[in-house]
Amino acid sequence: MRRKRTLRWAAVIVLGLGLLGAGVYGFFQSGLPNLRIVRHGVLWRSGQPSALGLRVAYWAGVKTIICLRDGNDPVTRAEEQFAKGHGMTFVQNQLRYTGQDLNETVHRFLDVVRDPRAQPVLVHCSRGKERTGVCTAVFRMEFDGWTSEEALREMYALGFRQGTLPELEQYVSAYRPRGRGQTRALATGGTQAPGQSPGRGRAGATP
Repeated sequence: MRRKRTLRWAAVIVLGLGLLGAGVYGFFQSGLPNLRIVRHGVLWRSGQPSALGLRVAYWAGVKTIICLRDGNDPVTRAEEQFAKGHGMTFVQNQLRYTGQDLNETVHRFLDVVRDPRAQPVLVHCSRGKERTGVCTAVFRMEFDGWTSEEALREMYALGFRQGTLPELEQYVSAYRPRGRGQTRALATGGTQAPGQSPGRGRAGATP
């Protein structure tokens, strides 16, 4: 009888922990859709933050927000105002689906991310899958030593639908690191995120 009660309580505890974990995950996803920590203390990625998501990023210590959207809308203007009002740096760095000026856009992203004074950085687009995926893939190749195949594998695993935006996919496939920054130049060594070490070619961790 005692063993059954113990098992019953153990099941309740496991269920409770599961619900708690799901609640925390849901909380983050509601404010920062598709949130992933690419490198703890250096780079976060997500979709368009809500007002709650911006506060979460601020409370978590994010110093810089890079917006890859076109920025000509009330949501982006409100985001910029929030950042400036809370001592965060807001960088408008539009990445076009067509691939126009893609190299310049990617280089601007790298210049911001490699600066320790800007870290942690949150980079986002609308959904946190396509444009954000391209920038993260380049980060992996430049700072983590990944091959283009490994970077593409993670990009697809985190929501970029293969074959839908060939210009962006071809850019990542053909990209070769330019030595614009070294791993040691970043604030935090390694790619391990809390509770998980993504490893090469695997999706980054959630908080």
